[in-house]
Amino acid sequence: MKNKWIVLLTAGTLLLSSCSFFPKEEELPEAPVLHIAQNAQYAQIAVSRGDLVKIEKIQCKYQSAVEETLQFSQKGEVIAHIYVQQGDSVHTGDLLAELDNTEINQSISAQQKVIQGLELQISQAKESRELLQRRISLLTSAAEEEPQVYSDSLRSARLTLSESDEQLEYLNSLLRIEKERLQELQQTLRSRQLYAGIDGTARYVLQNDSANDLISAGQTICTISDLSSASFTSLTALSCFSAGDPVTICYDDQEHEAVVQQVVSEKNGKFTVQFQLLVPDPSLTAGKQGTITMVTDTRENVLYLPQKAVISLQNVKLVYYVDENGIKNSKIVTTGLEADGKVEILDGLEEGELVIQ
Repeated sequence: MKNKWIVLLTAGTLLLSSCSFFPKEEELPEAPVLHIAQNAQYAQIAVSRGDLVKIEKIQCKYQSAVEETLQFSQKGEVIAHIYVQQGDSVHTGDLLAELDNTEINQSISAQQKVIQGLELQISQAKESRELLQRRISLLTSAAEEEPQVYSDSLRSARLTLSESDEQLEYLNSLLRIEKERLQELQQTLRSRQLYAGIDGTARYVLQNDSANDLISAGQTICTISDLSSASFTSLTALSCFSAGDPVTICYDDQEHEAVVQQVVSEKNGKFTVQFQLLVPDPSLTAGKQGTITMVTDTRENVLYLPQKAVISLQNVKLVYYVDENGIKNSKIVTTGLEADGKVEILDGLEEGELVIQ
């Protein structure tokens, strides 16, 4: 009986050892099975259904408008009048301010009277010359028939005409001189006045209570801004903007309506976008920061989870969940839009299904 057991044991040993002679089948590593300890707890969240809205915040910067700064070249003078206030719209050629021009205006007025007097003399001289020419014409005809009677009168009339021409030439020369003098006076007056060189808005105006103070050379009296040339500019990767699109720019905790003025495609794949305010803001200065909030995508009535509940692993999206045996397991899901900390679930989960956060 003892020998029988020995034989059986030997055969069993040989049988077991003979397995090593057969090729082994390759075994894949099994996913770790995690049993939840009795006191372990997982924060879980249910798959929800609703709308997702993707919002992009675009930063933009204000670029100053075309401006002109108006100053007097004189110093130690008194500003007599300032005709514009901050925020007023002005047009090219509008008189904005002037110094005390009482004396120069009087000189201009006197010079204009001198010119008017000369112009009147010239007009009268021309009329006299026309009459004299008619008389000479008549005397010429009469002298041809009776030379002894009209020859002396004809010579006298022609001499008077020559003197009249000289007088007229003198008056015209004098008129040119006096007109040049008037232009000099007017140029002097112009240098003591400030006119708008562009259409725009008065962004800065010297305070009216300073109008009687003596000015210094180069002191800014008024700054005109062509606000139509001003814009907010942004460099963005978004390609959703087109010229004419309405947008809202927020700065200083206030919203301002604007429109897309221009879109320029850059070599790096981005876009330079210019936005123009519908209502110009004279208070803006270069470099002012603004924010544009854009809705770039929406999904309605879709399944979604918080983004932190979805794990990315080698280009695969998965979620963890607790199965019916209390084991933490994973499941591959297909995702879509990511917005506002949420991610759309396209496949792999049902509404209300619980996953681990």
